Amino acid sequence: MLFPVLALSIVVCVVYSNALNAGWHLDDITNIVNNQGLHLEALSLEGIKGALFSDPGRPGGGLYRPVACLSFALNHYIGGLEVVGYHLMNLVIHIIASVFLYLLICQTLCLPSLSETYSSQARSIALLSAVLWAIHPIQIQAVTYIVQRMTSLAGLFYVMSMYFYAKCRIAQSNRERVLFLTGCFIAFLLSFGSKENALLLPASLLLYEILLLQKSPADFLRKNGLKLIVLSLATL
Repeated sequence: MLFPVLALSIVVCVVYSNALNAGWHLDDITNIVNNQGLHLEALSLEGIKGALFSDPGRPGGGLYRPVACLSFALNHYIGGLEVVGYHLMNLVIHIIASVFLYLLICQTLCLPSLSETYSSQARSIALLSAVLWAIHPIQIQAVTYIVQRMTSLAGLFYVMSMYFYAKCRIAQSNRERVLFLTGCFIAFLLSFGSKENALLLPASLLLYEILLLQKSPADFLRKNGLKLIVLSLATL
């Protein structure tokens, strides 16, 4: 496990090292620089509440992506508006997301439906996949554009939630199932608290269940049709 973590950390740091001094741009200004609610000066309940309720689009503020906003506030508490600290945090988030993607892919390739074909090469495939995902140009905006930490955090907790779900479904004891299922739900809440598009997570988990965990997807859909309809309506 140490090698994948080191490899992903080194690759991400090398690729994004030239962005550490990139300044404030566009939505950074309204969401962070001019958002007094995020200018945390002391670790007090009042200051933290101000960060959680710091919607720049509502007079007087309002609850707005509290997980991401709290991270910005802590950045300000540590280093003010010096951009390097914000970029370092974005890099750390991206590295952790890459590690959890590696774990998710590795776990998936070892599922009963895939293990016979892929288990012997699961780690290699997972590491290559995670590296390609981590350095893909589509990630540039989320990693280097400071305010888009909201997207990175949502992605991190999204992947983390899927990983915990996969672990829950293959757990051998009730204690492990409860533990991983709780982790799955908490990670979902954190993802949703970072950006609202995380609400699509139940759909991703459902597809994961049907396509990778169920031996007979058709039978599963027939037996659980009503539950799936209720879940879909609740998500909507």
